[in-house]
Amino acid sequence: MTSAATADDKPPLRAEHRSVTDARILEGAMAAFAEKGLEATVDDVAEAAGVSRVTVFRHFSGHGELFAAVITRIVQIYEEELTRLTSMYEVCGPWLASTATTLHEMNSRLWGRGFWDTHVRRPGTAPEVLAAISERFGRRNEFFEGLANAAWRARGGTGRAPRWVVDAFGVLLSTFTTGAMESYEVQDAGRLTARILSAVLSDGIAEQTTPAREDDEP
Repeated sequence: MTSAATADDKPPLRAEHRSVTDARILEGAMAAFAEKGLEATVDDVAEAAGVSRVTVFRHFSGHGELFAAVITRIVQIYEEELTRLTSMYEVCGPWLASTATTLHEMNSRLWGRGFWDTHVRRPGTAPEVLAAISERFGRRNEFFEGLANAAWRARGGTGRAPRWVVDAFGVLLSTFTTGAMESYEVQDAGRLTARILSAVLSDGIAEQTTPAREDDEP
């Protein structure tokens, strides 16, 4: 029999309150980042979070630490979603369209304007933000590789998806592509992306199963 939790098992109220406030500030900072990118100020964050500027500085040392935490948290959200998406591919028929729709929606909501600031070296960007951006690129590649390999296996491919198939997933599900299709409803963008990626997968699998001819180029 498991004994009831004691008071010692619970976090102190002050620590619990701090954790809740941290999360609230981070949520506000993510909203400000999506709207204004790295030009968002601590005042913008405080307003979005519904707290005072002083409270923000009690929890984060400055603009750099705050927005480095935003970028890190966005990457974590994508990785959590990857786990969910890749666990569904065998049982979800329209998986590719659903996945593409989900990611285009996330790209728009989570990155927004801030996405462009992660691709332009802005003078005066805090070192911790630059470090978070650098880390994000490495983990982005792992994300799309995991997604492409899940789709590859679902379509009957063996081994790992070819590099060019992985790269096609990276391009077509990126925030660049989301931005290029901003005139589309998110479901339409997802369906179009899925059609193209389906053709990519079919071509890749056909290439894998078709014996190479002697006169084929290497």
